[in-house]
Amino acid sequence: MDPLRPVKVDSPLDRRVRAFLGIGPPPEEWLDALEAWLVPVTRRLNGPMKWTKRENLHVTLRFFGNISQGDVLEIEAILRGLCGSFQHFRLDASRLLFFPNLERARIVGFKADDESRQIFELEKQIRERLAQFGKPPDTRPFHPHFTLARVDALSPGDRNIFRGLISERGGPKLPEWMAREVTLFESRLQAGGSVYTPIAKFPLVA
Repeated sequence: MDPLRPVKVDSPLDRRVRAFLGIGPPPEEWLDALEAWLVPVTRRLNGPMKWTKRENLHVTLRFFGNISQGDVLEIEAILRGLCGSFQHFRLDASRLLFFPNLERARIVGFKADDESRQIFELEKQIRERLAQFGKPPDTRPFHPHFTLARVDALSPGDRNIFRGLISERGGPKLPEWMAREVTLFESRLQAGGSVYTPIAKFPLVA
């Protein structure tokens, strides 16, 4: 008879989640104002665009990729202290933004302006203090933004529509949004699109 062998039981701390840090989603009045602007704009556009669900709009501060539950606990411990050293700040997002540019756009979004510049220092400290978790931090300059839609390519007609909106300052008149917390999200890929579930929230100082 074969000798008994112990059954391997994986630790719950080894379970992995696809995670990122972000600010969002925006308050309902902000989302309502954006939707009111989007309805007539989308009627004018011709090409296919994959619009971000309103509940998924956010500013990404750090994308980790797949991390363990043990990593989550360590990240939470660091962020509780880090975020407690930053005050609330206002975000203004009325300027259209295209990545990498309008001619070759793959992402249509809004620049997230912060007059206090706290969001840049917050992202910098997150990048430095959480560098050991998940994927290596992005080394490109940080451009805080909300992804409004993803496209394979904008048609010439759609590019002209966006050019007109830019020259006419035709972005939406969105209310200012007070950023009060940073959220660690789990991102689950599903057939209908990504589903973001908050894992933990880290308040900023009032």
